[in-house]
Amino acid sequence: MTRLRLAIIAAGSALMLAFGAAPASASTDINVSGMFTAHFPQAGQWKNVNDCPPDVFCGLGTLKGFGPAEIDVFDDNFAPIDGTNCLSFDKEDVVTLIGTNSTLVLVGTGTLCYPGNSGNVPTNFSNRDYGRPGFWTSNLKAVGAESSGIFAGVTGTVTETFKSAGGVGVWGLAGRISAP
Repeated sequence: MTRLRLAIIAAGSALMLAFGAAPASASTDINVSGMFTAHFPQAGQWKNVNDCPPDVFCGLGTLKGFGPAEIDVFDDNFAPIDGTNCLSFDKEDVVTLIGTNSTLVLVGTGTLCYPGNSGNVPTNFSNRDYGRPGFWTSNLKAVGAESSGIFAGVTGTVTETFKSAGGVGVWGLAGRISAP
């Protein structure tokens, strides 16, 4: 009886494979953790020392488990938040693994805040007053349809933090994505 049962199961499996049926595969969850740095010369905060694409704010660093990476940041629609030293904004980040065709596209919203009244202090480059302190937090969703390489088709969420003071800005990414 056991041999007959095994033969029937084997024959059924062979038929399913012949007709293209395959067992469903589960998605793979991946922790995302990264750190990126931008260095600004005294000539102005938005002129990054890193070799960024034209008119792009970027940083270099690593995506843990994946290696060296660049983050390109596209912010838009800055709007003051009443009663605060903060602005809200929409954003898109593109994280590219250096030397590969893999990009992770993240979109969402964020909040940019300046401690105290530092956001309203006029810049004065002659006395080395540049790179006003600021920090932002963004809640981002992975856009698998726009991502490429090993990130094509991913889903999930990532929290981004950014802190700047003087001539240095540091991004942190932390979250979880699922690969199909």
